Amino acid sequence: MRRPGRQRSGMSVEPEQIEMQHGEGTNDVEINVGRTNSAEDRHETDSLDNLVGMVDGHYKYQYEIGDDGFDDEQEQAHSETPAPSYPVEKTTSYGTYNDSLADKDSLALERDYGYTDYEDNDSEPIVLEHPLPDKEKRKRRRRTYSICLVGLLLVAAIVVATVLTTRNKTDEDRNASMHGSAVGSAESDNIFSSNLLPGAYYILETKVQNASALLDPDTPEGQAFLIVGTDEKISYDTAEDSAEALDMIQRYALLSMYFGTDGGAWTNNEGWSATRGDACSPWHGISCQDSIVTAIDLDENNVHGQIPEDFCLLTRVRSLVLSGNTQLQLPYCISELPSLEQLDLKRNGYSGRLPDAYHSMTSLKQLSLADNDFTGSLVELFPEPSNGRVVFPSLTTLDLANNDLSGEIPENALRRLRDLVSLKLSGNPNLTGSLNEACKGSLTYAEVDCTNVSCRCCQSGTNCPSS
Repeated sequence: MRRPGRQRSGMSVEPEQIEMQHGEGTNDVEINVGRTNSAEDRHETDSLDNLVGMVDGHYKYQYEIGDDGFDDEQEQAHSETPAPSYPVEKTTSYGTYNDSLADKDSLALERDYGYTDYEDNDSEPIVLEHPLPDKEKRKRRRRTYSICLVGLLLVAAIVVATVLTTRNKTDEDRNASMHGSAVGSAESDNIFSSNLLPGAYYILETKVQNASALLDPDTPEGQAFLIVGTDEKISYDTAEDSAEALDMIQRYALLSMYFGTDGGAWTNNEGWSATRGDACSPWHGISCQDSIVTAIDLDENNVHGQIPEDFCLLTRVRSLVLSGNTQLQLPYCISELPSLEQLDLKRNGYSGRLPDAYHSMTSLKQLSLADNDFTGSLVELFPEPSNGRVVFPSLTTLDLANNDLSGEIPENALRRLRDLVSLKLSGNPNLTGSLNEACKGSLTYAEVDCTNVSCRCCQSGTNCPSS
């Protein structure tokens, strides 16, 4: 590789003489810079073939440097010189630079040993360019990592800010709808504008059987929601477990029953048609304890039609008396009310087989299905226990009098009712079997037609010994 017009610089300029010393097998060079007075003196160390001119009284030489940094002839002349086994020091005006053999071999074609174009007589420092030390590399790496980390944090901050802005915008829209919701007509698809839903909707949305029915004015759910949805006590900040939310849910459940069973035609609907107030205001047949609806008694009140499933949002109800209301259809969820202890459905004109869902009600204590038109066997009411579940685990009173039941009384099933104290089966002349084993248990009062049934403890019934 040829470096035209270059000369070592960086040391004080003395009468110039250039000496190149090296050992065999190494590219380490020591260059002494001095001043020479004649071409003959210069020729003692360098061939005149290398002389290219004179600049400001200094000779200027040009050398052809081989891959190892030396003139090919010099390399041949010194090829037999033994190579030192230790790093060779290179002396500059800034200090001594050590270069090992392995390092030199790997960087022989790339390293610049500080040759520079000669410009004037002033001394200039020799600059040795070499790979950055490990410490500097680590600094640069850390700087790069820091920049990347800052970039990632900025991106995360932007994402979080965007999410918060979107959420705040949604809350603002909801708050605006609370004061500006538009109630639609009965002919409209939705009661409320889809963009202006009140806060009550978002509380009921995940609790009701069908959220879309809330916005349909042709459904009992929609008519009930039209009343509670405009209640200003409920806002978007109202917690779902707050007293205001609980009262709104109870009112909605009662109103859905009212509209589902033609409440306007009830015998007594006092308080039910009010658009304001709370669930424990004077509503006919409603009893509360600590602002919680615990009992509903609508006996012989001309309640008819289908009670919606959302009625079962009244999860704290302990007593439900709906007797004397013909053509009344119950939701299946009645059997899932967790606190229900009394269920009175007598004189409702029910027919067909006995319901098979009530036996799993763990809290139910009193069940009255008397004075209906049920047919079939008692076995329908007392299925065999499965998966370790007990049938009627808390039942104390069972009234099935005056139906059209037939077949043998499942005495073994009755004996499993360890808390049963009162049993009424009279008025079912086609029942057969015995209650004598049941009389040995907790049963203290029994009514049955003793013509076809043996019962030693029956106090009432046709042909019974104790009647």
